[in-house]
Amino acid sequence: MASDNDEEDYMSLKFLEEPEDQKELSYVEKRKKALREQEKKAYIKPRRVLEEEARQEGLKKELDDKNKGMKMLMKMGFKQGMTLGKESGITKPIEVELKSGRGGIGHDAQEKRLREEELERELAKKPKIDPDQYREQIAARKREGQLQRWIIAAARIIEKLDRDKEMDFNILWLLNPSNIPEVDPEDIGEAELAGSPVAEDISKSADDTLAGKAEAEPIATTENDHVQQLRKLTDDEKEELSEIQARSLTEQLSDLVSYLRTNYYYCFWCGAKYADEEDLKNCPGPAEDDH
Repeated sequence: MASDNDEEDYMSLKFLEEPEDQKELSYVEKRKKALREQEKKAYIKPRRVLEEEARQEGLKKELDDKNKGMKMLMKMGFKQGMTLGKESGITKPIEVELKSGRGGIGHDAQEKRLREEELERELAKKPKIDPDQYREQIAARKREGQLQRWIIAAARIIEKLDRDKEMDFNILWLLNPSNIPEVDPEDIGEAELAGSPVAEDISKSADDTLAGKAEAEPIATTENDHVQQLRKLTDDEKEELSEIQARSLTEQLSDLVSYLRTNYYYCFWCGAKYADEEDLKNCPGPAEDDH
């Protein structure tokens, strides 16, 4: 007599589920099943597929003593499992490789070898860069682009504030490439900034900087203020500009930020103009890290 543990739980779904072979199919399911069986019977494999299957089937079979070639080898002392050759020979027959092109024997192997040699030469030309070094280069390039955008934004702010004080010229304005007299402002995006991170919507970066904080005094600016064409530079001004541009981007930005704080009590990092030097003490500091 079966114990209680052997009895099926009447609460399980086993009593509700019907076996697949006993489950009655609907008319649509019967029709689909019949069509699938008809397609299997009616399908005729192409000749090349049949040849490939027969070839693979034949290659999978190991040579036995019924094979004529094996019989000849065994008469000469060969035993199954031995290698052909004095030292390290092959234990299986040479694999069959079908030739599809019209090239001569060995041509495909030669073409393959030439392609591999060409690939090796191309790889040898490429410099081998350490992953850590590559990441450092990418980070440095990104940082350089950010500094360039900040420099242009700060130069535009300085120009706006200087012009409000009716200043005609300031050499720091020229750190904005669109202010360089020898270059057409309309061509700056294609000539000076092509391929540079500065090309990413510089005007938007400067406008965001000019916006400032909610509690600060906003400085209004017009869209075309930064493209005003300046007069031709004198030789001394060209020399001074060259000296400024020869400095690192970090030093250039530091000069611009210092000029804004000293002359206008304006913090570039806060994006705010303070009332006086005492009010400027509310700024966290003159450096980027202070903010």
